[in-house]
Amino acid sequence: MSLGKVVVSAEEISQVDSAEPSSSPSSVGTLPSPVPWWAKFALSAFVLVLPVLCLITIILRIAFLHQPPRFRYAWTSFLSTLLIISGFLTTAAAVTVIFPCPSRQS
Repeated sequence: MSLGKVVVSAEEISQVDSAEPSSSPSSVGTLPSPVPWWAKFALSAFVLVLPVLCLITIILRIAFLHQPPRFRYAWTSFLSTLLIISGFLTTAAAVTVIFPCPSRQS
């Protein structure tokens, strides 16, 4: 099969440059978050109890296994954020309990 040369004239190029798209990407509305506000509020309370938060995360990850990727990714990132914050708080609490600050004696 023989392919011929494609010739584009300056007039055709100017027509393409002057054409405006019918809708710009910025005019498209954003989708609502798959994680509702009440779930964010309720699960944020478990940041103070790391083992319970870990169990809830495992259960929710299994429950959302057959959900669409956007839904799973949003929940995974939200739960990961909670686990990281809870890990920092638990570590700080453990360090304070194990290595208490010595009191100054005068």
